Amino acid sequence: MLENKKFLITGGNGGIGFEIVKTLLLNKSKIILLLNKNTDNIDQLIQKSPEHKSNIEIIKVDLTDVDELKNKIFGIKNIDGFIHSVTLPIENKSTLDMEWGNFQSNLDLQVKSFHEILKNIIPTMKERKCGKIINILTEYVVGVPPKKISSYLVSKYALLGMTKSLAVELGEFGINVNSVSPSMTNTTLISNIPNKLKEITASQIPLKRLAETKDVASAVLFLCSEQSNFLTGENILVSGGNTMH
Repeated sequence: MLENKKFLITGGNGGIGFEIVKTLLLNKSKIILLLNKNTDNIDQLIQKSPEHKSNIEIIKVDLTDVDELKNKIFGIKNIDGFIHSVTLPIENKSTLDMEWGNFQSNLDLQVKSFHEILKNIIPTMKERKCGKIINILTEYVVGVPPKKISSYLVSKYALLGMTKSLAVELGEFGINVNSVSPSMTNTTLISNIPNKLKEITASQIPLKRLAETKDVASAVLFLCSEQSNFLTGENILVSGGNTMH
């Protein structure tokens, strides 16, 4: 489906991001990963499936360091798609108990890095009249959000706003900009949540289970393919019916 297409991915070593990497590799894509220090999952993938090694390029970079990011991504051109799947661990703290630094850390990692990366890859996408940009958000950007995760939510809402704005600005160049918003997903990001709460959450979802990383990766695969060429500015909910537009 995506043979010889080249995708740039952030957060590719995390739960959802890693599943996206595996899915795109199985569809014969070439992957450029922007990773910081942890490459454990990617290293294990290459060790188990050495045939993927030639299709993976790893660039180690601190996404919050703008100068380093600019230097490391300067030579990246002719990208067919960019998937932004990076996030910080969720802090469970009331909004007024947080310092501005809590918000700034999330904004720097998620929103500022997204903006800097786009400035580098969009010019060639415009020239080629094609490109896929996909943000991984959360179902909480639709409807009533839960309490005490505002530092996480503010960045996700900001990315949703950028997704919609870019969809309007880049549409004339054949560039599709969309987002995917999963509900609670079985990853290490929710490892500190009690199992009982996970069970209660699953029981309230119409499909009676939590999201799996494959559910999210399947939606991303669709958005990366030609099958989504007339879809832009959309936020696809992958929530088992837990949140509906």
